[in-house]
Amino acid sequence: MDKTRYYYISDLKVVGKLEGHVPYIFQDGDWLVDNGNKLMDRLMGYDGDSIGCTDMLLRAEGISEEEAIKYIER
Repeated sequence: MDKTRYYYISDLKVVGKLEGHVPYIFQDGDWLVDNGNKLMDRLMGYDGDSIGCTDMLLRAEGISEEEAIKYIER
């Protein structure tokens, strides 16, 4: 099984995670599948026009599971 990776999305002030190839956003007290591509757009740097936009890439920071829990509990 693939490792779960956690991210803090700074412009949205939310935590996201990748479980294998499935992205999730922690919202309203639960992990929801990221159907709006909030996490993946930032990981790929997609700004609506092209991929690789540095500004978008800098908005998602890889964090540990412990850090993710701290953000969620705030």
